[in-house]
Amino acid sequence: MATVLRWTALAASLTIGVFLAVLVRSYAMGLQVDCGCFGSGEALGPKTLLRDSLMLVLALAVTIGAFALRKRTARQPQEEDAAALPVSSDTEQSHPA
Repeated sequence: MATVLRWTALAASLTIGVFLAVLVRSYAMGLQVDCGCFGSGEALGPKTLLRDSLMLVLALAVTIGAFALRKRTARQPQEEDAAALPVSSDTEQSHPA
């Protein structure tokens, strides 16, 4: 399940990133397009670019969180194994006299 989350989040981030890049390019070229974002009838402008940029930031946050969660859960068993090892000290060892 976690693998699906990671790769789906990555795919969504890449898709939104490419879409945003096309929107920015269209805006920079002065094209009058209706991107269809959140319905039709809204011209491409700074408000649209800001809103879509925020969606990209959120998608990237989910993607980074999904991959960070993977690293954290992969590291925990190693820490638990280290905690289970017996700790010896000099006072516990018997030295021949």
